[in-house]
Amino acid sequence: NQADIILINNSSLGREAYNLNISKQKITIESSSSTGLFYALQSIKSLFKGLENKSYLPALEVSDEPRYGYRGFMMDIARNFRDKSVVLKYLDLMAENKLNVFHFHFIEDEAWRIEIPGLPELIEVGARRSPLFHLGNALQPAYGSGIDETKYYLSRADFIEILKYAKEKHIQVVPEIETPGHARASIKAMEYRYNKYMLAGDKTAAEEYLLHDLDDKSEYNTAQNFGDNVLNPALPSVYRFLDKVLTEFISMYAEAGVPFEKVSLGGDEVPPGVWEKSTKIKALMDKEGMTSV
Repeated sequence: NQADIILINNSSLGREAYNLNISKQKITIESSSSTGLFYALQSIKSLFKGLENKSYLPALEVSDEPRYGYRGFMMDIARNFRDKSVVLKYLDLMAENKLNVFHFHFIEDEAWRIEIPGLPELIEVGARRSPLFHLGNALQPAYGSGIDETKYYLSRADFIEILKYAKEKHIQVVPEIETPGHARASIKAMEYRYNKYMLAGDKTAAEEYLLHDLDDKSEYNTAQNFGDNVLNPALPSVYRFLDKVLTEFISMYAEAGVPFEKVSLGGDEVPPGVWEKSTKIKALMDKEGMTSV
C-alpha cells in the first residue's frame, strides 16, 4: 500500500523534537525545524531494521525530544590515524543514533593530522613517523601504528568536506587544539621550522611560531616518557601560533558554509616540574602576581 507523507510545522515543539504518527493511510511528522524532521526520518529508518518484510512499517505514535542538548562523540585520529572515509562513516552512525556533537581530536603528543595553510611543518613533520625521528624531521612511531610512509593527514579540502557532511547530518564539529600539555607534535613541528629558518639566517621567521622556551631548563616526564610536550605560555609566539591555527579554521568553516561556534583548546594536563626553571615563566608570574607554576 502507498501512504501519504504529511509534514506539519508545529512551532510549539523544541528545535530537536518531533511527533511521528504512522497509520494505515498516512505518515504524519510534526516538527518546528529541519533538525526535528531529520530525527523523525532517522526513527523511521530505524524501524526498517527490525522488520523481516521491508514493505510495511508498524502503526505507531511517537513524541520524541532529547533529554540532553549535548550528545557528543569524540574521535582521536592523532594517535591512530583514520582517513576521511572512516570519519564520514562515523558521522553516519552518529546521525542514526541522534548524536549532535562531533569532538574532533586531531592533535596529540604523537601526531598532528589536519593541514594548516602557512604552517606546512605541522603535516610534513607532525604527521610523519619514522625510526629516524632523532633527526628532527619526524616523530617516533607510537601505539602500534608503525611508520607513516604515505599521506597520514586530512587535507584542508578533506576537512571542509567533513564539515559539509556533518552539517547535512545536523552534527556540530568541534575541533580540539591541545594546550598546554600533550602538544608535542606541534612543538616538534615548530622546532623544525625554527631550525630551518635559523639555517636560512631569518631569525624573525624562525621565532614567529616557536612553542617552547629554548632557555627553559625544567625537567619533567609524562606517562609516555616525554619531557618536551608542553607549550610555554610566556612566549608571544605561542599566541601567534594559536591565532594562525584558529584563523585557518575560521576560513575552513566559512568555505564550508558552517558557523564556527565552538572550539576546544584542550586545557590538557601537564606533569610536575613543568615551567619551574624557565626565566620567561618567572617573569610572567611576577608580572601577573602568581606565586606558583
